[in-house]
Amino acid sequence: MDTASDFFFIWTTSPRSFAPRLMRSIESVFRHHPSARLSVLSNSLPTNFFQELTHLGRDIEVERYDLRSMVTGTRAAVWLDFRRFWNKSSYFPNHEADLLRLLRLHQRGGVYLDTDLIFVRPLPVSRCPNAVGIESGGGGEPPPHLGEEAGKHSNRSTGLHGDAILCNALMSFEQGAALPKLLVDAFVSDYLPYPPGLTMPELYAMGYWGAMGPLLLSRSMRRLLEKENNEDGHGTSNLMVHRTCVYEREVFYPIRPSDIHSHFGPWNAVRDEPVSRTIAERSVAVHYWNALTKDIPITCGSLLHRLLDQNCYACSALPCVTEGHRPQLDSSSEETGLIQMAALARWAIAALAWAVLPSSAARIASTGHAVALTARPVALTARPVALTAHPVALAAHPVALTAHPVALTARPVAIARLTTSRRARPAAALAIAPQRIAIVGSGFAGLAAAFHLLNASASAGQPLAALHVFDPAEPGCGGASAVAAGLLHPFTPRGTEIWCGSDGFAATRQLIEAVEAHLNRSVSTTPGLLRLALDDEAAAALRAAADRGAAAGPLHQQWLPHAAGGRGGAYASAALSVCPREYMRGLWSLCEAMAPGRTAWHTTRVHSVREARLRAYDAIVLAAGAGSGEISELRGLPLRKCRGQNLVLANEGGLRTPLICGKYLVPIEDGTQLLGGATFEYDDDHRVHRPADADEAEAALRQPLGEMHPPALDAKLLGCQAGVRAFPPRSHLGYVPLTCRLHLDESSEHLGGTSTKPPKGERDTGESTPRLSVAAEVESDGPDLWLFTGLGSRGLIHHALLGRELAHAVLARDDTLLRDHTRRVKVSASPYTSIG
Repeated sequence: MDTASDFFFIWTTSPRSFAPRLMRSIESVFRHHPSARLSVLSNSLPTNFFQELTHLGRDIEVERYDLRSMVTGTRAAVWLDFRRFWNKSSYFPNHEADLLRLLRLHQRGGVYLDTDLIFVRPLPVSRCPNAVGIESGGGGEPPPHLGEEAGKHSNRSTGLHGDAILCNALMSFEQGAALPKLLVDAFVSDYLPYPPGLTMPELYAMGYWGAMGPLLLSRSMRRLLEKENNEDGHGTSNLMVHRTCVYEREVFYPIRPSDIHSHFGPWNAVRDEPVSRTIAERSVAVHYWNALTKDIPITCGSLLHRLLDQNCYACSALPCVTEGHRPQLDSSSEETGLIQMAALARWAIAALAWAVLPSSAARIASTGHAVALTARPVALTARPVALTAHPVALAAHPVALTAHPVALTARPVAIARLTTSRRARPAAALAIAPQRIAIVGSGFAGLAAAFHLLNASASAGQPLAALHVFDPAEPGCGGASAVAAGLLHPFTPRGTEIWCGSDGFAATRQLIEAVEAHLNRSVSTTPGLLRLALDDEAAAALRAAADRGAAAGPLHQQWLPHAAGGRGGAYASAALSVCPREYMRGLWSLCEAMAPGRTAWHTTRVHSVREARLRAYDAIVLAAGAGSGEISELRGLPLRKCRGQNLVLANEGGLRTPLICGKYLVPIEDGTQLLGGATFEYDDDHRVHRPADADEAEAALRQPLGEMHPPALDAKLLGCQAGVRAFPPRSHLGYVPLTCRLHLDESSEHLGGTSTKPPKGERDTGESTPRLSVAAEVESDGPDLWLFTGLGSRGLIHHALLGRELAHAVLARDDTLLRDHTRRVKVSASPYTSIG
């Protein structure tokens, strides 16, 4: 039998749930395999359900099945005999469907496919009739249509990486192939029944969902690899085990579950074109995660709409909504609103459920550990790119974001100004604005200030003549920012909003989008964030915060009662994971593109603002973070230096969603590694900047990280990082950064009154806020001096918001444009004489 022409899928639910998009998917089989025979194993669909395709001459037939007769003579017969013990959950039919596809492949061979797969080119079964693909993780063979030479010259490893999860959404096997029989046997021996009464998200959180599908396939393939290795001594990079090919992720899964929702929305060239190119170059089929997306309307012209349109056969009706007319929750009809809310709630639950793909069901069953969310659930809204081709005065009105970016020029980027209590400055006030500005320090603070100074000055029609950055490190490589965890979220450890959390989140997200539009690639993902409860008291606080939180957006949290070994956790679906180094490099590249020939990077250290080379500037922004003490005029600043170390571990447990619980674990490097941290070490200046110490960091971090995620306890150590944070004086609002102007005040006194309590992780408590006074020296006729420091461990969420406000204050030469609380430390100055 030629498996190239024998396809089948399984349908166990009502005909009413067979959506038009699924019909288009089925049509794609015939679009790319005109001679295919498609069998539909279903006891619920009418036999004439696909008559439109049969009238067009396509060979498609609804085939009834009897599971009892199919298991006869196999180990699965024993499993079916005990069906009454397994059938305790409403989701038990999912396991029957898992077994049914394996039995059919074992007994008759062919190509099994899920109904949410769109073929974009023919399946190359003539080259490799026995084939599966990778759903997540690394390794695998390149697509056959690229030819052998492409594989030879590829820099990708074709081995099956340790983190790889194989997909059972598309499997091709000859009759009598070895792997399907092994899968049927393993289904019985490894069977993990669903506990009764649990919802789908809870089954995922407990590690049951997927255990008999992708994970079963992955474990069985590795058993074959081990057997092959023992028999002939070859390594596990040999994927032609028993003539079974394993294709790389892009062949069947070019779109990740965390990103799929955005491709149902309006076409966005920056977001969609790279994915479209990948599909055109490397994919055979596209899986669109119907369990996550069945309640999401398809926008006309979206990437998914184009794929379904371009690969149909009968091209049956496909409903779509026009841009700007997508369903909203604020319906004028209460009944309609409730229906829409219920649909979105179902979609959110499904997205959350797909967040978990446990690495080993057997490990879960034997240890009893609850598995934390391990993939990237999708956010509820897409993130439009904030770009425009025309200057906009940022101080006046918010700029509407567009989903269609315009090619970046030297003109300013339209970053919407959020509504705050700060008073706006008329554009005319920039008539005496400084033209040459130096920035000392290139972490989150310095680069945000650089971008917004360039953008705001251009928006006002007076672009800067020069903007120069001074830092001994190259862009994206220095300071605590370069080794930050990269978690963007607006929450305290108790699940409440931090100071300026919502505004900060929005401002940073807009800046990230501008960088991604400029680079034409992503520097962030939307995996969400799961905050685990440390104890019953924390659980109560987190649950209360989730109950009080917003229904959607960055402040939305969902309470998961089975996380953290049953204590629960709060899941924030909108949280971002950012690659700090790539983001900062991209931000500086964007600055260079906005002001060609007017920016410069000096890899040198500044020891005093009185240095002769700085006298040429009209204004200097001091954003050196923990390096502020190396600038002689700032040695009295009330900053507390805190050394933090991270461990870089192999992601042996398959964690996909960042976890936080005093410490944090963040999947990095496309999910192959974990960044675990951080320590809080308070030392003298001569010790705090010492290099990373892996032994020291492991002693402090292994145990708490293992309590959060058991595989981290023994995961292979790949590296260690260290950086030094600068914490400001604590106030009743927490660790709020410092932004201010150094004013001439000959009567000022030196530092006094700072709290010596060290920061404790992310803890926020109510404390009084003393007004501190610091003396510095400036020239009355020298450059304006501005301070932007003390971001502590919250630099990612505060840098864009405060950098924007600082830029307006610098250009207007008016420090009253800054938030009062960021000016709570009064930095005064006395005259001095410049030095050469």
